[in-house]
Amino acid sequence: MLLRQRPGTANGVTFVTLEDETGTVNLIVRKEIWERYRRVARNAVAMIAGGILQREAEVTHVLVNRLEDLSSRLAELTFTRGISMIPNTDSRKPMRESKR
Repeated sequence: MLLRQRPGTANGVTFVTLEDETGTVNLIVRKEIWERYRRVARNAVAMIAGGILQREAEVTHVLVNRLEDLSSRLAELTFTRGISMIPNTDSRKPMRESKR
């Protein structure tokens, strides 16, 4: 996480900027979502943000509707050609399988 801010003029919306090896993404977290996932948002070392993807030019935003803490799964990471991946154990969430 690069930045987390909640401007006084944003009516409780929190803005979070995340970065990985592919670039940055801006999370837009409404007040009720922040309150529901506060522990994850403030403490997770690694997390997945689910929501509606919005792109304008080269700027990517996610209007967040859920956060999931992946911190406990960091030890499961495998590395393939410089890309880190967590093995998919949830059939509802499609993910490429890594080739070792």
